[in-house]
Amino acid sequence: MATQTETGKATWSAPVSAGLLGEGLLVVAGYLLCFWVGTAFILESGVSVVWPPSGFVLAVLLRLRMRAIVPIWIGAAMANLIWSPAPPVMAVLLPALTISEALIGILLLRLVGFDSALRRLRDIAALVAVGAPISTLLNALAALYVMNAIGITSWTDYWHNVLLFWGGNTGGILTIAPGFLILTNRGEQGISTESWIEAGLLTLLAFAALQLPVIWPDATESSAAAFIVFPIVACVALRAPRRVAIAVVLCISAAALLTAKLGGARLLGADDVLSELVGLQSFIACLMLTCLLLAAINLDKLSIEARLREREQFLSLAILGSNDGIWDWRPAEHRVWLSPRWKEQLGYGEDELPDSLSTWSALVHREDRDRVAQRFSDFLEDRASSFEMVQRFRHKLGHDVHILTRGIKMKDDEGRVTRVVGVHTDVTELLSAQEELRHQAASLATLARDLEEQRRTADAANTAKSQFLATMSHEIRTPMNGIIGMLSLMLDSKLNPDQKRWASTALDSAETLLTIINDILDLSKLDAGKTETDLLDFDVTGLIDGVTALLKVRATAKGIALRTDIAANVPRWLKSDPTRLRQILFNLIGNSVKFTQRGEVMVRASVGAMRADSCELRIDVTDTGIGIDRDKMPALFEPFRQGDSGMARRFGGTGLGLAIVKRLVKLLGGSVAVQSTINAGSTFTVILPCTIIASPLARPAAMPRDPEHGAHPRASILIAEDNDINRELVTQMLARLGHEGVTATNGREALTAAQGRAFDLILMDIQMPEMDGVSAAAAIRALPGAHGGAPIVAVTANAMVGDRERYMAAGFDDYLAKPLHLDQLQEVIARWTHKPHEPAEQTSVQPVMDQARVTELKGSLSAAELAALAERLPKELDAQINRARHAIHANDADGLRVAFRALHDAAAEFGLRELADLAEQVARDTADVDRVVGQSADIQDAVIRAKSAIGELLAAPRDPLE
Repeated sequence: MATQTETGKATWSAPVSAGLLGEGLLVVAGYLLCFWVGTAFILESGVSVVWPPSGFVLAVLLRLRMRAIVPIWIGAAMANLIWSPAPPVMAVLLPALTISEALIGILLLRLVGFDSALRRLRDIAALVAVGAPISTLLNALAALYVMNAIGITSWTDYWHNVLLFWGGNTGGILTIAPGFLILTNRGEQGISTESWIEAGLLTLLAFAALQLPVIWPDATESSAAAFIVFPIVACVALRAPRRVAIAVVLCISAAALLTAKLGGARLLGADDVLSELVGLQSFIACLMLTCLLLAAINLDKLSIEARLREREQFLSLAILGSNDGIWDWRPAEHRVWLSPRWKEQLGYGEDELPDSLSTWSALVHREDRDRVAQRFSDFLEDRASSFEMVQRFRHKLGHDVHILTRGIKMKDDEGRVTRVVGVHTDVTELLSAQEELRHQAASLATLARDLEEQRRTADAANTAKSQFLATMSHEIRTPMNGIIGMLSLMLDSKLNPDQKRWASTALDSAETLLTIINDILDLSKLDAGKTETDLLDFDVTGLIDGVTALLKVRATAKGIALRTDIAANVPRWLKSDPTRLRQILFNLIGNSVKFTQRGEVMVRASVGAMRADSCELRIDVTDTGIGIDRDKMPALFEPFRQGDSGMARRFGGTGLGLAIVKRLVKLLGGSVAVQSTINAGSTFTVILPCTIIASPLARPAAMPRDPEHGAHPRASILIAEDNDINRELVTQMLARLGHEGVTATNGREALTAAQGRAFDLILMDIQMPEMDGVSAAAAIRALPGAHGGAPIVAVTANAMVGDRERYMAAGFDDYLAKPLHLDQLQEVIARWTHKPHEPAEQTSVQPVMDQARVTELKGSLSAAELAALAERLPKELDAQINRARHAIHANDADGLRVAFRALHDAAAEFGLRELADLAEQVARDTADVDRVVGQSADIQDAVIRAKSAIGELLAAPRDPLE
């Protein structure tokens, strides 16, 4: 026969395994044997008391399931052909009734939850009440109908034959099925040789009892000796394994049938054939049921005994493994039991102490004996709900042991205590640990008090530091006010080019120093946790482009590219603190430009996690600079630290930028990280949570406090300033602006001056002798009429974050931070005296360079002088752009105004009309730093075009006529 591999096609059927074939042959042989036994034990009446095939089929199907149907059918067909008078066709078809009977019985048994292991009484009851009678009755009715139909039996004896057929099949199921199921159960208990010998002897005794009616027919008329078999079966069922008991019952049943068939007298003294049939069936069924029931009871007893042994073993192990001692007192019996662990806790062996109350009395501490006895008496007499207390016992080695004793009691029906059981727990180490914890708690309390004292000292030191910084800010910025103010006045005067260059250089140095001071103050404020955020709507693209435009001057001067890449999914408008974000970007991008010698700096903006109304703004600043050593990264964001100790000398800077960045990012609820490789570059990543805004809200414009006040062509202004230089500086500035200035050296003099006349505006310094500015302002506010209604502007060197808000809350109308600038002062005077700036005339399209001015310069300067001026001018433009960048970084609107005024002057002097007009326009609007940043790109483009025009001018040949 070709295989699947040879033909490429699947075979019609799977090969039958040798084990399955052997199993089928055993089933066929077993059925033939049962059929032969059934026919061999047919009595003289022609009736089989027990029909073994019915029980065999039920048991085989329960054990082997549906795979046994074919072997059973084959075995039944062969048996019918050999021993049945039925025609061959019927002999082959009749096994269907036999199999149907078993299947019906199995279905009924499954409906009642039958278990073929027969270990429960309910399974035995199900087999007797459901499995045996119903299916066999149906089979008897059907089988006799078929046999009558084909003429094997007569219709007149139908019901009699049904009764006999039913009885035989029922007896077969009750006898053979349990025996087969138990004998083939692999989970049954093992059998010893002694069990077989004892069972064999008892079987012989039962056989002898069954033969008494045959040996002595006249000895008794009722054959009562046969009932001696029942105690024998009961003894075997209770003593031997179930397999042995079932084997004994099957042997006795076979002996009873053989005796009834071969003996002359009827077994059990029956008077007729039917009585004999019923008696034999009842006898054999009762033997099997007795065996099954007693075996099941024996199994329950063995299971209970096993569980009791397991529980006893568990309790023994628990007692031995527990750290607790156990005591058991029975008052009525005057008996006490003390566990080995109880004695071991006190240092004694199990045999060293007697189990008695005297042992407790001898070992308990004398001071605890009466107290424990009283407490135990209250517990026994129900005056206390429980018994639990710590008592001291004398250890064998002489020291005291603290024992926690707990007990429970049991009472009889009359309420008398019959038993008290308790445990002893050694708590000596626990009490020692508690004592140690109390000492530690006391030490911790002392330490906490010391720490609290140190905290108060630290707070006082921090307050003193803040006060010191504020004082130092005032003391440093006060002379800086004079320096920058005088330099500004000097730059506004008529100076020759060298003098203007010197003054501009000095102003740059002063503003750089002011930027460093601002960084130190910002860091101190951040460390003190007193920096607040101002959440505003801002244009993401405009803010980033504005910062990069201001820094592009430095990048271009170094020959590196500064580019931006803003992802398409970044919302245009977000809400956060744009001032803080701009400061973060200035530091990060400025550092990248500073530490990059060649290549580029790339600023990328993208969005991380995005929700319905919020997102995470991610900004990556990547450069191709010198990189950072991995060992230096942990200290990178610490104050006054750079990549190495020599960087400050090589590249400049205080090392505060990244420290401020980290604190600002944390203040905004974000995170900052860095990745770097030496000589390959670095990437700083900032992630900030922001709110998504569909459209920006318009910011309210500042309105004057009193619109009807002070519309004078020449304003009368009171100057309260204790510093002579600053007082002189402000006086000169007011004179240049065409206003009258009246001076006072302290707050008391300012109050006296305000009482004497009404001023259009009061410029009040904060820190002054005799009476400070805040007290003076409050006193002036209390003056009647116009004397107390003048606008008061706080002019102070206290420029830390939050100072402006503090002074505005104290009753001031406006705030000016030193150093003062002329434009700044002019803006404040115009705001409060209603003398606004005259806007410059704007043209729709401005030329890059004013050719008339160029012609004028060419006519008044030699070629060498013009070339020198043209070569110096781009550097001057870059210097002013850098000054503006520093001012934006410091959020210094005044410094920003000065920078753009200087940019306007430099551009206008050379005829760069477009740049000059744009710088003048921006200088008038520097109060809104965000708007200036948004215009930075336009300014940068104008600077580039101006440099290009200067380059073209230098490259153009000079007209010989000039």
